[in-house]
Order: sequence, then C-alpha cells, then structure tokens
Amino acid sequence: MLNNYNEFSIDKKSVKSTLGRNPNEFEWDVLKHFYFSQFLNNPIPGINKIINHGENILWINNSTQLSVGLESKGSVTSFSAGSASTVIGTKPKLTYKSKQSKISFGISHHSIPQLQSITGQESLFFLKNSKELVSACNNILQLGSVIIKQINPSSLGYSLNLLSNNKYGMDLHFSSAKQISILSDKSSHGVLIAANQKLSTKIKGICKKNNQSCLHLGNLKTVQFLSISIRNKRKVNLPLSTLNIAELPKISIVPAIPKTLK
Repeated sequence: MLNNYNEFSIDKKSVKSTLGRNPNEFEWDVLKHFYFSQFLNNPIPGINKIINHGENILWINNSTQLSVGLESKGSVTSFSAGSASTVIGTKPKLTYKSKQSKISFGISHHSIPQLQSITGQESLFFLKNSKELVSACNNILQLGSVIIKQINPSSLGYSLNLLSNNKYGMDLHFSSAKQISILSDKSSHGVLIAANQKLSTKIKGICKKNNQSCLHLGNLKTVQFLSISIRNKRKVNLPLSTLNIAELPKISIVPAIPKTLK
C-alpha cells in the first residue's frame, strides 16, 4: 500500500496557531497518527469525492441494505471488496473478478431499526478483522441502534474523524501510549461501531461469545474536543479544529508503527 507515498508532512505553524500553543510531545504523536491516517486514505485531495469513499452501503428500504465493495490491484487506498458486506453482517452474495479488480455485492435484512445518524452520545468500538467478524457484526446489528463502518488498513483515525464530522468530540481510552498507533497502523483493519451506550455490555458479550477481539475505544461527546486517556489519566485535550487543518503540510514526519501493540 502506498509504496510511492510513504512520507507526508505537517504545517506545524498552522497547528500551533489553531491550538494557541505548542502541543506537548504526546499530543504531537496523536496528531501525527490522525494526519497520517488521513493522508493514507486521501492521498490525492478530493479523490474521495470522486470514488465516494464510505458510501458503499445503500438502504433499499427500512429493513434491507445493499453493499457494494470494490477492490483493485495497485490502488493507493487498500479497499477490500468483501469488507463492505461485513459491515451489514453478511458475506458477499455475488462477486465479479478480473485480473486487476474485483466487485462484490451483499444484501442483508434487519427487522430491528438501526441507528441512522450520530447524536454525539455513542460508545465506540473497534473490531479487528477476523473469521468471526461477519458473525459478530450480524449479531450486533440485531441489537438495533448501532452504526457499523468499514475500517480499511490505516483508516481508523481517519474514520473516527469522519464520524465526529467536526461536530462531536471524542473521549478515547488506551491501555498504553504505544496503543495510539492503531489510529494509523496498516495492519489494523476491521469495523468501527458506534452504538447506544446502553448496549456496551451486550456488544462486549457478543464479541466474547464469537471469540472476536473488541476494543472499547471510548465515547463520542457533544463538547468539540478530542480527549485521550492512558490508563484513566488524561494525556490529550485538543479542539477538533486541530484535526481538520486544511492547509497543505510542510514539515516531513512519519510516525513509528510498532509491529505489535502493547
């Protein structure tokens, strides 16, 4: 992925101006991972408006969803054709293949109403890709009041920012400082779940029953700040505006991605 785009940069002056101060070392690390994730998932400004990134799930009616997954060799964004079906709790029903590309279609029926929009009070979960992921997603969808988003390699930070839509803040919790690398880690892909906070225990129970890894990332909030805590100690409190600086970057940085998360 992105063999020719393995470096990116940040305009530190704009970050300092937006924040009103110089970020501390850990805050810089967090920003680097969010920016790096955004860079990898939108390497050419405006390209996602053309390919409709994230718009591959269609509602046929109030209970039926259709997924369309695209995949091509050499793509600068690592989309997987089958992942689109995973987020609606099913496997592809129809797949067309060529030497260079693949397109898959999936369809799913849900009798329980799903969450149609974000309110800013949802719990956030990351489920890493596995053989059990489709089954876990299907069972979680039966709870209702959830939204499941496809997470491609390196796209967790990018997708969290899209979910917040520069409108809702995030309270994220990690067990160690190194774990923030999951935000832009190329080996991390699966699904992001936003659900009614009352469903948190049930979601964890479903994942445990299905032997599916489940990372409770934290919660959305109405205050427009990104807060990150490490072992219940707050280390970051940044306004959302620092995640959405539009100016082109200048100073080259590449965050270190450990092979294993601790």
